[in-house]
Amino acid sequence: MVKGPRMETVAYYLALISVMAAPAAVAVWLVVHPLAGWWRRVGRACTYVGMAAVIAAVMWGIYSVRGPILSLHFGVRAPLVTASAVLFGLSLYMNVQIYRLIPRGMLLGLHEVSRQDPGRLITGGIYSKMRHPRYVAMSFGITAMALLTNYLALYLIALIYVPLIYMVSVLEERELSLRFGAAYRDYCARVPRFIPRFRESRGIEIK
Repeated sequence: MVKGPRMETVAYYLALISVMAAPAAVAVWLVVHPLAGWWRRVGRACTYVGMAAVIAAVMWGIYSVRGPILSLHFGVRAPLVTASAVLFGLSLYMNVQIYRLIPRGMLLGLHEVSRQDPGRLITGGIYSKMRHPRYVAMSFGITAMALLTNYLALYLIALIYVPLIYMVSVLEERELSLRFGAAYRDYCARVPRFIPRFRESRGIEIK
């Protein structure tokens, strides 16, 4: 066990931030993707106000019951810290590959809620190996944080994240299929959702 009150305090606050942020992020995706057409009609400003309200509500709700949520802690342990470093490294590597390809507006969800700019379909680089590398990278990050802090609540979030992110990915794919049509459906037929394909696959960008 990695001892010391300072380490325990750091682990607590990292766990608190994580248990607040991860559910809030998933909640936003569950609200935005199935209602993308409606959000486009109400406009970008209203969309971001709605997204901010969802994030604030989820995070405040979790913060208000943080005591019982974070009541079970197994202590910071060196082998788990080492394992978490490996997963953090994988997550960081994937995110670097992702951010090299996608524009800033896509990170903010601008194209999902824009009537004028549908964005572009990115199928090169890491997106030629899997369709949802951002979600895979986030799953690595959440699991890494669970191992690092060693709180039961974060292990449960990492476990629940799997079916939730599957649901989010299906909703996102429906929205992308409407936005990009046959080009996206062909991409889905060639590239797996989460488990990477390491054989050479030629990617394209559709403006």
